[in-house]
Amino acid sequence: MHARRRGTAASRRVCVLAARSADAEVEPSRAPSLARALARGTLGAFDLSMRHAFHGRGRGFFAFSRAVPYDQAIDFHDQAGKIFTILSPSGARHQVRLELVGDEILFTEGWPGVVASEEIEELDVGFFARSGDLGIRMVVYKRTGEEKGDRPHSSFFFDLDVNEGCGNLFDGKVGQPVTIVGPSGRQHAVTVERMQGQTHLVTGWDMVARIEGIEQMDVGHFYSEIEGRFELTVFNRSGVQKPPYNGPVPDAVADSFVPWKEVRYERQLNTDLTPFVKHRMHCLWINSQKHFKLYVGQLTRAQEMGPWMHFTNAFSYSLPENCKLMMRFSGRAVEYEATVARVHGSARIVDGWSVFVEANNIAAGSVYIFKFFRLGGLLRLTVYNA
Repeated sequence: MHARRRGTAASRRVCVLAARSADAEVEPSRAPSLARALARGTLGAFDLSMRHAFHGRGRGFFAFSRAVPYDQAIDFHDQAGKIFTILSPSGARHQVRLELVGDEILFTEGWPGVVASEEIEELDVGFFARSGDLGIRMVVYKRTGEEKGDRPHSSFFFDLDVNEGCGNLFDGKVGQPVTIVGPSGRQHAVTVERMQGQTHLVTGWDMVARIEGIEQMDVGHFYSEIEGRFELTVFNRSGVQKPPYNGPVPDAVADSFVPWKEVRYERQLNTDLTPFVKHRMHCLWINSQKHFKLYVGQLTRAQEMGPWMHFTNAFSYSLPENCKLMMRFSGRAVEYEATVARVHGSARIVDGWSVFVEANNIAAGSVYIFKFFRLGGLLRLTVYNA
């Protein structure tokens, strides 16, 4: 966190605890751990859109995923079997048991009651914050970014609308310019408008997103320090605070908008485009101001273990030959350099693919979305979990 960030420990560090399917396997080396998240009072996020697993597929439990950053992975066995009190958005208190089952940390007894009483739905997104030794404060957001409950909300998700809804925090500023202080320290003038019953940041917001390097699936938090001045903190989808963007400042002229029906995408053979995968693809398109191409594939063992990643011939012809490529996994800041080469009509990512796979724990059998686009004169690739 930056030195200027003030507040509780919960506002100083973020880690993600994402709901996952109760049927999915967990490799021991990637098993989840919540120790530092709960023991240090940090803020944790659980994404209820993950495989529709917010109720453990009817099994009455909530499973934390392996998305917890590895640097926070320490033993949590001593907390297993304890009863935690969840303070919910409605003000109710729920007693929930935390258990260790195999390599998984689970909320078991009491969790179905939390889901039912708080009307938690698929695609909701929530945050946990430690409160005392065995207390957890829970905040739940709708998929639109609107916080559930009666409290004014100031958090939103960048992937939902071209003009970002920003909640009650800006209601008194409708029709007025406000100053947004981005993570880079730059100040941006943005106009607040009321449209269709919601408050939106409009004129000037597109340049905030471009200059501050904001991407789809990022999460933003506003903090009001003085009248008419709001500090913006940006987190990536893995829950880690993003550092200031140090890349080139984009041209002020926005790229032309591409209708969803014109977005080019291709899927690998035997890859099922489930409603969930289509939803993820649609989220990548919403609010995007760049031309891009999408490739969806369930990776094979050869693609995981081999020295290159190959694409279908149909998709290969949309990629340039012998081109430098900068790769990044969604939610992580590290970029990897590789080359796109054409071999027997098929485009391949070479000279760096195996390093990228190992560093980002890419596994055969999992479905990934590859997003190719150009920025700063270079071909770039962001890989997303589907």
